[in-house]
Amino acid sequence: MTAATGATTGRCGLEVYPPAVGPIAVTREGNGPEILLVHGGASPEATWKGLAPLGARWTLASVHRRGYPPSPPPVGAGQDFEVDADDIAPLLAARPHVIAHSYGVLGTLIAAARRPKDVRSLTLIEPPLYRLSPGDPEVERLERIGDAVLVNGLDAEPQALREFLRTAGAPGVDDGRSRRPWPTGYGALTAVVCPARLGRSLT
Repeated sequence: MTAATGATTGRCGLEVYPPAVGPIAVTREGNGPEILLVHGGASPEATWKGLAPLGARWTLASVHRRGYPPSPPPVGAGQDFEVDADDIAPLLAARPHVIAHSYGVLGTLIAAARRPKDVRSLTLIEPPLYRLSPGDPEVERLERIGDAVLVNGLDAEPQALREFLRTAGAPGVDDGRSRRPWPTGYGALTAVVCPARLGRSLT
């Protein structure tokens, strides 16, 4: 049990939080000051695996947002950044450094606004805050393809999905001559993209 958050440690070192906090799982690896990692539409493993060497100096606390096992499914029809904020806010009790990516930025910002003194530092990667740059054609393009994938997952229009995957740095995206943008690794892409489907939009 972690006194600051009321977490209990389950199998594989996963910390599971009681319903009053939000039954989400957090994996902790490494030693040193804590960095709280909040993923977006891609899985925690896909998003943060490149940070593993930092575990020599830092404790990497990786949040599994709702819909990403071993955390439970989302509340309601899909992802909701306000529910994410309710889940994330109690995790700030340890005063971690916080890094959030993509859709995970939204709930993280709300949580940080609630408890600003509990955030040592805040790093936002690819935040979907399109309204901060109205009229910018590149921002509007990113909003269009991002929303298409957020709503439809792998069923999004192939060109939009191809564009999104390339922008996100996904490997193995084809050259546009086939209907399916992903020639290999379909299962891996399904695991990464599908949980993000039906996420709540800012509009």
